[in-house]
Amino acid sequence: MKKVLFLLVLFCLLGFSGCGDDGDSSGDDTPTETTIETDATTDTDTTTEETADATTDTDTTTDGTPASETGYRITDANGQKGPCRINSNVTIQERDTNYNPVGDQYTEKTEDNFGTVVFGNTFSNPIVDISYDCFYFVENTGLISDSRIILRSISDLSVSTKIITNLVTSLGYDRAVNLIEGGLSITDGKLQAEKEVLEAFKIFIQMTESFDQADISVDDQKGGILLAISAIIQQDNSAGEVSDLVGNFANDLKADGTIDDPAIIAELKTNAQNVNLEQIRTNVESFFGGISLNEYQKYIDSDGDGILNFLDDDTPDAFSFTPVLNADLSTSYESNTVTISGLSAGGTIQVTGSAYKNGVPSSNFTLANGDLIKFILTSSTNYGTAVSSSVTIDGTSYVYSVTTKLDDRQQIIVYDSGQPAMDGDFGAANAQTWCSAQATVNSLTGTVIPWLSTNSDLKDAITQDAVNPRKVTSLSGDLVANQWNSFFNDEGTDSFQTLGIVDDGYWTGTVDGAKTYNCDGWTRNGNVVNELDYANYNRHDIAARTTDGAPQAVNTTQCDQLKKILCIAF
Repeated sequence: MKKVLFLLVLFCLLGFSGCGDDGDSSGDDTPTETTIETDATTDTDTTTEETADATTDTDTTTDGTPASETGYRITDANGQKGPCRINSNVTIQERDTNYNPVGDQYTEKTEDNFGTVVFGNTFSNPIVDISYDCFYFVENTGLISDSRIILRSISDLSVSTKIITNLVTSLGYDRAVNLIEGGLSITDGKLQAEKEVLEAFKIFIQMTESFDQADISVDDQKGGILLAISAIIQQDNSAGEVSDLVGNFANDLKADGTIDDPAIIAELKTNAQNVNLEQIRTNVESFFGGISLNEYQKYIDSDGDGILNFLDDDTPDAFSFTPVLNADLSTSYESNTVTISGLSAGGTIQVTGSAYKNGVPSSNFTLANGDLIKFILTSSTNYGTAVSSSVTIDGTSYVYSVTTKLDDRQQIIVYDSGQPAMDGDFGAANAQTWCSAQATVNSLTGTVIPWLSTNSDLKDAITQDAVNPRKVTSLSGDLVANQWNSFFNDEGTDSFQTLGIVDDGYWTGTVDGAKTYNCDGWTRNGNVVNELDYANYNRHDIAARTTDGAPQAVNTTQCDQLKKILCIAF
């Protein structure tokens, strides 16, 4: 018995089967199946299933990147709405061909402010579902979002091991899942969903590659489209409002692949019209540095006519408004009427400014082929002055101007006689001589008189009817008043300063109430004037004026005071 036991133990030690503790093995004479773990392809005993599980040197993705030796890997990944910020949470879930989750769910964090994430996992299936929960760079403002947003994508690692989860993949996510669960392949479901997303933005292109390869920092078609859509969705929305809009969009698209909600349609249209294209360019180029972006502008409908910018002819056939010259003062002038033509069929142009559209006053309006525009302007109240109005279309300004005629009226020139100070006993004839002499010095022609009232008012020396057409100026031609009577009606606040009359005082005899005090016709020096007669012998001190510049009789002076003479040429 001992001998038999010994032989049995020895038999087991030599590696023969059938020595289990529970004796539950089947077929002790059948060798145990061995799993092949190498990538060798020379062993002809390897089953088809085993070969499929083992990645060989010939197992590469369509972009030429090896999947891995043991399964599928992600070689390049980031999240963009603008780019997700550092330390954003990123979740990845492997799925089978029927889109059922398999294996564990993994969580990583972005490593920088460009949304970069490294997945160290190896997946047995090529289908992965990725979700980013992140703050992000806002393209429209150049700032960081005020709260987080969720970005999602479905990707096939057998197609590409580079995955960019972005707004287009997020907007089409629910629709893609619905299509895949309805029987479409992963690839076909994604492409159809993303195509339908683009069509909601009036973008119609051939879809051969998923938008999980699109990058807003790359100035190609996909990058431009992605940036355009991102800018429209964002516009002036907060991150919370962006999340709501994305969610509502995705839910509306999910069932039938179209956006039917009028509120969503209206918001997308309004947002597109208000996007600041140049600010987007500045912000994104500055963020990424060393890039130049132009493509995105093509894929926005800036004027809301349903035609993308690059398809929309926003430059009308040439037209102009004929300017008006030599216009009368304060007169209404109507421009020529132009008819808009040359736009894209069914297109419109956005107009900045005010004009008459089809006979109706309009501001910041749109125009289509056949519309009529014109201006109506009232000319200036001043001579030689232009007023204008304009509209701007596609960066070009169209101006209508009305310019009043030059002031060619005869002048009344007020000037200093240049004579030294003297008392009131000088005689009007001498004043006339002094004024005439100074007129010659200044090359003045016409009638020359001293500004001296000898009766009720100087207006009797220059009659009202005669002076109404004339303007009052200084020697240098500076306008003081539009006519003589308005000179006395406070037309020019600084009229005397403009004339250059700044001396202490001048003899005129012209005072308020059309009274005259003229030193007995400018023949009396006042030496015998007694106190009783004082009020009857005075002059108007022009230099002493009220703050509004109007001539005022502010004081009286005895005729023995030393004053100068003003002259008038007309």
